[in-house]
Amino acid sequence: MIIQYKLVAICLYFSFAQLNLLMEDFNSLGFGSQGWKCKPSDSESLIYHCPNGMDLVQLSQECNKIEKTILNIPPHYSVQLYVDFVAFMTIDGGEVADISADNTNIYSYFKEQAGFLPFSNQCDPNIDRYDMITSIVEFVHSSSQLTISFFTNINEPFPNEGYPFRNLQIYYKQCHYTCKTCSNEAYNQCLSCFTINPTPTLQQCKTCEDQQNLRFLLQTQGCLMECPEGYSYDKQLVCQRNLMLKNLLNLNTLLPMTSQQLLLTSNLNPAIRSPISCNPVESYLPYYQDEVLYTILNLDPSAIGIRLKATINIFGSWTPDKYFQIKVNGQIIDSINFNNLIVTTQNSIILYSDVTNQICSSKNKFTVRIELNQIITGQVVNLSFNAYNLVDQTLSWSVSNINLEQEVCSLMCGSCADNYNCDACLLSYFLYKGQCILDCPPYSKMVGTQCIDLDEEVIDKEKSKIKYLVKEFYDISTTKERVNELFQLVSQGSNNFAKGSDIYFSYVPGKKVFGGALVWVNAVFKLQLEMPKYYYQVRVNFQVILGDDFDPGDFQYQINYQNNVILTKQTSNPIQNTQIWGDIKPDYVFQVDQIVNKDDIQNRYLIIQFNCNNQIKQVQQAFCAIQNLFITAEFYCTKEYRFDIFNYEKGLNPCIPICGDGFVVDEEQCDDGNMDPFDGCFSCQYQCQEHCQNCVYGICLFNQEGEDENQKFFENEEDIQEKIYHYDNQSSNYYGECQVECQICKEGNCYLCMEGYYIEQITQICYLQIIGCSDDQQCSTDIQNNAQMSSIDYRECQIECLSCKFGLCYECLQGYYLDLITLNCYLLIIGCNNVQSYSKEVQKHSKMSVCEIDISYSTLDSIYQDPDYVCINCLTFAYQSCNNKCSFCYQGQCLQCQSGYTLYENQDCLSICGDGLLNKDQTNQEFFEQCDNPLNEGCQNCVILPGYKCIQEDSSLCWTCDSNCLKCIVDEDNQLVCQQCIDGYYAVSSFCLICDDNCITCKDDSALCTSCYRDDCQKCEAIPGLYTDYEIKKCIPQCGDGIKIQYYEQCDDGNIIDGDGCDSECNSELPQEQYSIGVKRLNGLSSNDLSIIQDSYIQLNCLKTTVSIDGFDKEQFIYNSTSSDTGCKIQFQFFKSIYKTNLIHIYIQFQEIYTRILEEQNQQYKEIQVDPIEQIILDDSQQAQADAISSAQSSLSLLIWILAPLSILFGLFDYLWAVLEILSWINNFYFFNVNFPFNVQILFLNSDWSSIVNFPTYQNLNQPGCDYYFESPPRFSEKGVDPLFINNAQVPAFFIFTSIILYFVSLIIEFFFKVIDKLFEKKVPLHNHTTFSIQKQQDVQLHYQKQSQYLTKSNKYTQYLVQKLKMVSNSFQSRIKQTITLCLLDLTMAITLQLIFGKQFYHKMILINTILALSFCVLIIYQLRQSYYVIGIHKSLAEFPLFQQKYGCYFENINIENTFGLKFNFFGLIRKITYIFCLVYFYYTPLLQTTLCFISCSSGVLLLLYSNPFESKGQLYKQLISESGLSLIIFITILLSIDDLLNKMEEQTKINMGWVIISLVLICVFCEIITLIFEICRLLYEITVQTFKFLIKKHQATEQIETNNETQQPNVPETIILNRLSFKHHHQLHQYYQ
Repeated sequence: MIIQYKLVAICLYFSFAQLNLLMEDFNSLGFGSQGWKCKPSDSESLIYHCPNGMDLVQLSQECNKIEKTILNIPPHYSVQLYVDFVAFMTIDGGEVADISADNTNIYSYFKEQAGFLPFSNQCDPNIDRYDMITSIVEFVHSSSQLTISFFTNINEPFPNEGYPFRNLQIYYKQCHYTCKTCSNEAYNQCLSCFTINPTPTLQQCKTCEDQQNLRFLLQTQGCLMECPEGYSYDKQLVCQRNLMLKNLLNLNTLLPMTSQQLLLTSNLNPAIRSPISCNPVESYLPYYQDEVLYTILNLDPSAIGIRLKATINIFGSWTPDKYFQIKVNGQIIDSINFNNLIVTTQNSIILYSDVTNQICSSKNKFTVRIELNQIITGQVVNLSFNAYNLVDQTLSWSVSNINLEQEVCSLMCGSCADNYNCDACLLSYFLYKGQCILDCPPYSKMVGTQCIDLDEEVIDKEKSKIKYLVKEFYDISTTKERVNELFQLVSQGSNNFAKGSDIYFSYVPGKKVFGGALVWVNAVFKLQLEMPKYYYQVRVNFQVILGDDFDPGDFQYQINYQNNVILTKQTSNPIQNTQIWGDIKPDYVFQVDQIVNKDDIQNRYLIIQFNCNNQIKQVQQAFCAIQNLFITAEFYCTKEYRFDIFNYEKGLNPCIPICGDGFVVDEEQCDDGNMDPFDGCFSCQYQCQEHCQNCVYGICLFNQEGEDENQKFFENEEDIQEKIYHYDNQSSNYYGECQVECQICKEGNCYLCMEGYYIEQITQICYLQIIGCSDDQQCSTDIQNNAQMSSIDYRECQIECLSCKFGLCYECLQGYYLDLITLNCYLLIIGCNNVQSYSKEVQKHSKMSVCEIDISYSTLDSIYQDPDYVCINCLTFAYQSCNNKCSFCYQGQCLQCQSGYTLYENQDCLSICGDGLLNKDQTNQEFFEQCDNPLNEGCQNCVILPGYKCIQEDSSLCWTCDSNCLKCIVDEDNQLVCQQCIDGYYAVSSFCLICDDNCITCKDDSALCTSCYRDDCQKCEAIPGLYTDYEIKKCIPQCGDGIKIQYYEQCDDGNIIDGDGCDSECNSELPQEQYSIGVKRLNGLSSNDLSIIQDSYIQLNCLKTTVSIDGFDKEQFIYNSTSSDTGCKIQFQFFKSIYKTNLIHIYIQFQEIYTRILEEQNQQYKEIQVDPIEQIILDDSQQAQADAISSAQSSLSLLIWILAPLSILFGLFDYLWAVLEILSWINNFYFFNVNFPFNVQILFLNSDWSSIVNFPTYQNLNQPGCDYYFESPPRFSEKGVDPLFINNAQVPAFFIFTSIILYFVSLIIEFFFKVIDKLFEKKVPLHNHTTFSIQKQQDVQLHYQKQSQYLTKSNKYTQYLVQKLKMVSNSFQSRIKQTITLCLLDLTMAITLQLIFGKQFYHKMILINTILALSFCVLIIYQLRQSYYVIGIHKSLAEFPLFQQKYGCYFENINIENTFGLKFNFFGLIRKITYIFCLVYFYYTPLLQTTLCFISCSSGVLLLLYSNPFESKGQLYKQLISESGLSLIIFITILLSIDDLLNKMEEQTKINMGWVIISLVLICVFCEIITLIFEICRLLYEITVQTFKFLIKKHQATEQIETNNETQQPNVPETIILNRLSFKHHHQLHQYYQ
């Protein structure tokens, strides 16, 4: 159906713009009581019938109180009452007539008010007193009901005396449509509202559209579920009466049966169909699968649509594949689907729905009422209802409260022109402004079957429009305020206005008139009306009434100082000569219809003077009146213009010049009848050929591409002069001749003179403006009377002038040159003719010479032809060079600049950014401008801003994409393209179109949602009671709307008052709050299975428990609620991953133990909200990927198991520690409070370097049963991190303790092997030989020593082991501090968790752990102190063995020659501590958490890029790879935290980002592991090589000994020689291992 928004809007506009008529009674000649009652008898009021025909309401002793009550008044703040009172016959003093409103007196009338001017000829000429007065009273009123009472206290019967009255009107001033009560009509002056919350905000109210169910506003009733029958509504759901709606079918019963109006097609035996009963007064007749309920109706020929309202009831549990259909003529117009109490429709509007779980005949019942609007093209409608996919009779449906209406374009219309206008009416009806009426209005013209109003009498509908300026006195609607606005009293005689000094109107049957009986007989009024701009002519149309005994006298009117028009009773051709008032004398009516041209209206004011001139008769004897006063303005465009309806509606000039029609008008400089460029005229502006340098009026004076300048000038000079002359006089040539000084001429009349001249208003002639002449009339007289003034001859020019006007020359004789500035003629002769005004020589300071001489006309030709003639008086004008950007230079003055340059003081042509002239001179980049429009935001400093497009012409207009576009670009085709719109809009070209209401964001189409308010992408409002919150982008309930929303509200009693059982936030205040219902997880933190624990006062109904999960559909999880000893046990099975944001809502039914015998409806519900444990649910593909990740992690753990002992054996502690540190960072990544994709979730959850070695821990403290129990944040709990310091710090403490134990173990083993080495020592006799020494100095010393008799020789193998163990023990001593540094992250986390979340200091366990945490802070401070101590140490000190053994772990692999390396090491400890603190402290603000951790981590990368702190570049690159990888991982985590807020990233995108994170983790870990493996392999290789070398050398030494024994040293014992050599090689190997 076509909802008539336009009609509604017009009604609303006029209702706020003026007084609204509430009631009118007793305005015709004869009438009845019209519902007015005599009180207290409640009988009909008495009507007095005057002998002359006029009726009066008789307020007299017989009926001294007359009363009527008016109901259903729209919201208003004031009432105005009009009434004509009559003081009838012999009224005594003190006898009054009172008017009361709601029993409050508002007005009193007594006989003296009317004076003594009887006008009894209207009623009865024999009446002695008949004094009439018009009473107007305004009073404050706001109630929807008004009782008006008339009362009198006269004491004699009628007709002896009385206060009869007639012509009663009551108006009201309406509130804004959103206000229930108000102080005035403004929208922000509301005192109360219709909505549930009646208190206005800032005195402003809203409509009902945001409420649930009660969404429609009817001003007389408030917020309704739907508009009543016969009412339409606008876009804000405000109901308005629509007379075009006609009822077709009404079945307002709960049990629609088959009848003549509603038929049934069914195969079911009617005998077995039984009604479904809900209660004794409510039952329904069910219908089943394949049954069709239908009706066939005939529409009016003018029907354009139908509106159906119906209540649909469904019974049973309908699943999403079941649906209800409505068809019209066999075509499906709506399909309604019911999915778990969520209703979706195809075309219809849901008016309201009932989501309560009502049981009818053991079946669930759900009710929804819909409204469906359908455009209709035929006159027969077959309307049917049916349902599909109902498997059996357990599912059924019913339809009730059916209301079907048809909408017509017009009442009594035979065929429609469009949806709002009739084309042809039925017989006996007339077409008036698109509607059908019985009779044409008297002020219109009847043409056939049409009524033509004044504003429709146009000849050319495409070129003109007619607009009403005044339309008054054609009915009773004209108010006193409007009368005073239009008419001004100019003068009056002594005999006027008997009905009141300020009452200028009276009544005739059915209308008000200006003046009239007892009002106007001898007075002058003026009507002054401001005309709209751009009008063409005005039409004045009214009727003059000369009433009663008007002779002698006349009526005169004058329009804008034209001649008076005089009307008398003797004026011929009156349009009426009959009795109007009911008296015996005829009244003469004359029609005035006059066209006033625009030229006759000065200063846009229409002034009409009305003079009722009768100085003989009294006001009760004669009168003048004006009725049907119409003034219209016609807007007309001549053939040179087109009529622009947009400008017309906006009050702008509707006539737009037509460029290309051959007519030059307004801003057009030229019009050559085409739109071709470079032909002298383009876009109606002068334009020369493309390369013209100097262009004047479309003629090129100098072309850059050739032609002699002088020749070009002389060829064009005559054309230029002629063009200038004709251009200035083109108007006079078209309409008639004006003087040459006239600039604007029309039909021979001048309206604007040239500069330096003024126009004489009467003669419309231009005269020279003379200094010292202030009186225009005197100046013109002086000019006319004096031929010579101020040395200027105003009648004659010099004799050489060919065309002279008023002393000014415009064309010279042949052989003379006209100076365009002085307008003087100079002789051009040989030797004095260097006139080159436009040549390049002019710009080079050349001179121009002309000859000034008085010679006779007879000798002109001979002189001109004489080549030897020498000018006697040759005037020379010295030129000055003009700016080279000047396009028209004359005698040193620049008259016009080139395009894009501004003429400054007639001298310089300047390029000014901001002058509005676009400089396109690309040869000079200093002045080149892309745009020049300082008022346009797209152009700044003459540069086009990104995202803007500008017309690069002189106007330089810029524009961009629409206001809802966030990112606008200009593509390669110079077209604007919006790349991104704000939420709720999608981009199409440069525009952003709005998405459907159910979408938060959409793409390519309004219905293609990319994110929604609900998971099923349906509207929030589809669930009654839910509303869309566009700020937080969620569906929310509105507490106080009377609709309880399951899973959102515990109750909703229709208000927001606390203490009434349901508080202001819709939480129940019933006794259930005193009962304890606890929740416990069945399997700790490993699953979401729950145990609901009840107390002894209530009984839980586990079977009726319902569960919903935020972000989950019903199909994405299942649950099983069973009874247990303590209450209920709820077990879950999820089909998609559940995260911390998916809050679990449990709605559990319970009742008190002592009320269990009550019915089920008395049971209560309680909502329990549970934060879920994150569970990753994977499909087959994802599971395979997860298994691969877990397998890779297992392989990595095995690899570290293998590499760890080798690293310790070879002393590669620093490389092993680097691997463990990387694993420690990765272990902590899981604690970021973001939703990681499943692959990263699995990787981080299983990443725990401490699990490589399973230390024994005690975790029985801080369990849920403990009274001091407190939890760590969810992410920490999921990974088994307990916030209690003792539980959390055991692993790093054991790790440190293990390193200490290993140190002592190494010392014990070293001592053990030292003892064994002593046991294996041998003493070898020396035989008095000197000891062989390698060094000569030692040999000398040995000779002087006291020689021992024996040499102590150690076992080479035990000695090697002792030396090696010594090295290991020393290394373990330094590794203890390094282990503390390695565990720094975990220790800091344990301390931070304890201090932040362990707040119960009153408990001993919490206090002890807090003290322990603070004590371990000392260990961290110690590490920082030690690291800070080594900053700035000298290189020699760093290389000292004892210092290196104590502090070497703090500068290992650091370049000690550069203090930056030591500072980098210290700052690394600070970064770790800061990282862990931010990770824990800002856990619940994920974006801040990830950002601060990123800053902490990435700062290491910046330091590494700044300088190399290590001994080698290889170590720098390795560390840079690791630090960069970790920083990138945290940066991606920031993106994921942002997506948690915006929820815009697709799942696959997040998974891809997860693989990026995993790749970075692998790069970081394998970088360290590969380095470690490389070092192990390198050492193995070197040991192997050295071993082989040792064996080879040993073999060579053995051979040499044997040789020496045979030759050189036969007496030296072989053992000694062999031992010496062995010692030498062992020493070399020892040095290597050192």
